[in-house]
Amino acid sequence: MKLLAQGDWINQGYSVVLQGPPGLGKTLLAIEFGRTAIYKGYYTLFINARDLYSKLQLIRQRYGTSLCSEQMLYCSKLLIVDDIGHAYVDGKLMIDLFCNLTELRTVI
Repeated sequence: MKLLAQGDWINQGYSVVLQGPPGLGKTLLAIEFGRTAIYKGYYTLFINARDLYSKLQLIRQRYGTSLCSEQMLYCSKLLIVDDIGHAYVDGKLMIDLFCNLTELRTVI
């Protein structure tokens, strides 16, 4: 945890998955990792999985499937997506997103 708290993994491009039952503090940890990233000067985006899915659907309805139209999601160095397990979404759309995102930035 100390290494994660230092935030060096962000610049190295590592992603982190926090999993476990409700109430363990996964969201709190993710927020603290995000704060560390901000203090280190990284642009950080924290978004709920349902909101992310809604934004992706809206972007794709308006602009098609071009990744260029999803730039607002791709401009952050650290993207924190919360409550993935609670989102009822199109799995293929989210998998495509995460495959593309993890090639370009760090994801929690």
